[in-house]
Amino acid sequence: MAAFLGSIQLCAFLQHFIDFNIVESFSTVSLLKFLLLTCPVTLSFVAVLSLLFNVLLRNNLLTMSALLGTVIGGYFLITQLSLSQHMLFEGLPLVGTFGSDLDPEQLGILDIVRYSGYFAAVLFLFMLAVVFYRRRDVFKLRDSIVGSVCGLVFVVCLGTSSAIAMQHASKVQLWTDFRGGSTETRVPQIDIVEVSAQVNLNPKHRLTATTELSAIVLTDSVKDSLTLWLNPGFVVSEVRLDEVQVKSEFDAKGALRVELTQPLKVGQKLNLSITYHGKPDLAYGYFDSSTDIRLIPYWDQLLSYMGSVHGIFSSNFVALPQEIAWLPSAFLPLHELRERKDFFISNIELTLPKNWEPALPGTKILLEDDDPRRTSKTYEFTTDTPVSSVGLYAGPLRTLSREISGTNFEILISEHQLNRLGLIGESIDELADALAEQLEANSTNGYEFPCSNYRFVSVPQHYRVYGGGTFLNLSISNKCSYLLREFDILLVDWQKSIPEWMNAWFEREDMTRGAYFVNILRQYFRLNIQGFNFHLDLFNTYWDHEVGIVGPEAEALSLVLSYLNDLFWYSSMDGFSASGYFPKAMRPPQGQTNQGYWSWQGRNRVGRTGLRIFGRVKPLLRHVDLVEDIVGRRLTTEEVQHAALESSIQQTISSDLDPFLAETLRLRCAHLSYQLYLVLGRDDTKVLFDELLARYRHSNFNLEDLYATSADLGLPVKEVLGDWFSGNVQPQLEVSTAHTYKRQVSEDELEEEYQILFHVFNRGEGTGVFRTSVTTEFGGYGALSADIGLQASFDAQNMRMGGFGQGPVVFIQPGESVEVGIVTEREPIRVIVDPLNLKIGGGRVAVPAKVVQDTRNIDAHLLEEFHGFRASDWKPPPPTNIGIVVDDLDPSVSVENGRRVEDVKTWRRVDYPSAWGSSRRTMVYSETKNPKSIAFQTKLPNAGMWLLEFHLPDFRGQFGDYPRGLLPRGRIGSTNLNNFFWQSIAGEYQFTLEAGDVSKVIDVSVSESDFGWIFVTETQLDQGTAVVNVKPSNSDGKLFGDAIRWVQVDTGE
Repeated sequence: MAAFLGSIQLCAFLQHFIDFNIVESFSTVSLLKFLLLTCPVTLSFVAVLSLLFNVLLRNNLLTMSALLGTVIGGYFLITQLSLSQHMLFEGLPLVGTFGSDLDPEQLGILDIVRYSGYFAAVLFLFMLAVVFYRRRDVFKLRDSIVGSVCGLVFVVCLGTSSAIAMQHASKVQLWTDFRGGSTETRVPQIDIVEVSAQVNLNPKHRLTATTELSAIVLTDSVKDSLTLWLNPGFVVSEVRLDEVQVKSEFDAKGALRVELTQPLKVGQKLNLSITYHGKPDLAYGYFDSSTDIRLIPYWDQLLSYMGSVHGIFSSNFVALPQEIAWLPSAFLPLHELRERKDFFISNIELTLPKNWEPALPGTKILLEDDDPRRTSKTYEFTTDTPVSSVGLYAGPLRTLSREISGTNFEILISEHQLNRLGLIGESIDELADALAEQLEANSTNGYEFPCSNYRFVSVPQHYRVYGGGTFLNLSISNKCSYLLREFDILLVDWQKSIPEWMNAWFEREDMTRGAYFVNILRQYFRLNIQGFNFHLDLFNTYWDHEVGIVGPEAEALSLVLSYLNDLFWYSSMDGFSASGYFPKAMRPPQGQTNQGYWSWQGRNRVGRTGLRIFGRVKPLLRHVDLVEDIVGRRLTTEEVQHAALESSIQQTISSDLDPFLAETLRLRCAHLSYQLYLVLGRDDTKVLFDELLARYRHSNFNLEDLYATSADLGLPVKEVLGDWFSGNVQPQLEVSTAHTYKRQVSEDELEEEYQILFHVFNRGEGTGVFRTSVTTEFGGYGALSADIGLQASFDAQNMRMGGFGQGPVVFIQPGESVEVGIVTEREPIRVIVDPLNLKIGGGRVAVPAKVVQDTRNIDAHLLEEFHGFRASDWKPPPPTNIGIVVDDLDPSVSVENGRRVEDVKTWRRVDYPSAWGSSRRTMVYSETKNPKSIAFQTKLPNAGMWLLEFHLPDFRGQFGDYPRGLLPRGRIGSTNLNNFFWQSIAGEYQFTLEAGDVSKVIDVSVSESDFGWIFVTETQLDQGTAVVNVKPSNSDGKLFGDAIRWVQVDTGE
């Protein structure tokens, strides 16, 4: 063990002098925990098990077998443990979290119980082994007593841990049942317009508050009471209605029923004053799907990363979000039951310990007090505009503030974390200048801050910063506030991240260590395709804090608009932003992250050092840019897509949601927002949001309001969405041949361009949305490279299609036809129609773009420049008999002597637009150097002369990709380059036909064949089974398999 640790530390030390990246040195805390806790506990457990097995079995071989089986079985049970038993899982030592720098009180009763129980179990097993070993020893009674005591301690600890877990589980179940059966929470009786509170915070012990609410009555009262909601951990001492003390009843579920002396009328204004004190119940409130572990989406289930507590009230830190109901509310703070949002002006006077700093919404003013003997201080927080939530965060923090371009930035951080960030502090001016430059640029482009004050608050690592749950856009935070977990970037010791040998390089380049790090940081986020952009993230319009959505479609529509908002702010660089959803399931391999950045930086020694710096940071920021990788590890893409297509959004929401169905719901909403964004475009999306915010800011609207607003603006929102909520119908697109007309741009110029025209008919029952593009010569590149990959972006799909020329995004109603026009400067090879509706495999179609060179007899209107789409009367011709086709997706197709493609690692299936497929265009291929073959089995219905053809996809200037599509089809980023497929066919294929007594071998030169259906053979066959086996003539060659076709050309003999 010492040699192992020494080698690790030695390699880490040598990295300061030699440029290699093999290991990372242990931090002091991690090393001590490993040596003093992990090693002794683990080794003692293994040793005791070995002793016990040896005493019982009296055979070394059996002992080792039993020990190995126990270890493997234990590991299997832990990995298979259902996270619905998370509290039991956390009860295991060395698995759950173990304290926090900002909140040492996290080491609570459960930690003590579980570790005591573990050590007691080890001693019990040891004494049990001693008892078995000394069967006739005089000390048997003493050993038995000691062993029994240890066993009793173990049972008591296990019982206590189980009781705590059961208590937590019962609370979750209680609130789950209450949530499902509650009806009075759905329609609040009043609308709160102003909240004023005097709050005295005595950390850990109690909170005292007097809250005054100004409200408007929403409905005529039919009851003799008014229901409000408050955390049941408090004790209500007095309630006043319009300055008159009234009777009230406060139950264990948090319902505060105020007795009315006279009925309430709609529009009536009233004032409520509520005085209460106590310690809040941190298990109350925010009981949506993120609290019930059984319903958490897969990427949120690692609670040691996500954080497991929704509130903190200790002597070291206080975190009370609005959802925990620390202030009275007109409705129960259950997110999925909130059919509207309350927007109100808040004015909070907060008294807290003198060495503490708080964070609440609004402008902060310190109220002066001349009494030096006071151990507390008072702040006043006032909001200028209405807010929908008020969260209280406070602790022994330091406040740093700076005004940049008229916007005040404030960070509340612990002293320890501030020391960690010392390196960044050296270049705070550079960061401020860069941010100011970004502010000015965004203001010039019309993207201004929605707030004049921003706060960044450091919170403990076990606090749940991001509210995941089923509807992933909910964030437990105040408007214009960010919560920074000490788990993240604040734990990196930046002073040690840059090696000493670079000091000479800094002097030569006239650069400081801090400036170098800032440059690396900025370059990383600039090139980061999958994550969020550090500058733009500050300019988010905070959709969830500005408006409320009501109606039966509220939750799904809120998710669609949140994704659409993210697409607007992060298009062309980032796709869906970090505020859209936060997948955090596991620590992925470092090589999977941001391939473009690694190749860009890895060209020189300094760049490789920058990579090593971020190599240490990546485990802490893995939620930033690993969306597809993490989700893809836990869910089968096609399985989720099939489930999403089986039911409507309305049916999914009304069912019992589990992590799998939650993913299908996210997928459907993501596709809808993606279609809307591409149809509307960036500018019209901004126009829509600006108008919605102008009409409904700080109020609520429904789906019909959205449709009316978009219709007034002339935007086709309703046409694109269609029957999106209750319907589940899909479009079925049929595409005509594409005609291309070559013409000169003008008579004075020799430059030429190409006009492409084709038609699309929607035979399905749902609105179809598709994107078009043109493939041309690839520009001289013979293969993918990192340089090309860096040009790829969210909206530059020409890279995916392998050519030049982006066509329009088209939407088409059921039963209608459209004519699509594309203008390109290069001669086209193929037109790609890429449906954006959710469909297995994406459904892309490649259409040949036949060029008409002689345009003398062509109608003049066909030669007019047209780039877009318009109504058409084209109808597809009736289908013709294409024979018997055997596709690679058919179960009768096998590889390597009867095995399925999915079962053979050397074979891959790819979605390819010019492959054959009725439901999905795919092909399979293998490039292993070992012998390989693919077999197509067919049952011929009758005897006769049969023509055999092989379908050869068009590989000119096209990309295919492996099935991945949890995110909307067509998304591209530099991290996905390893998913691309782009190959050429060369050499000869050998076809072996076996049918009855017929056995025939045919060689076909596929490299010299045209694309499409190519001739293989024509032969007389009897009725029955025919098997066509295909393999490359050269065993080292690549083998592609798409489809074969049997066409009967004559009957009889």
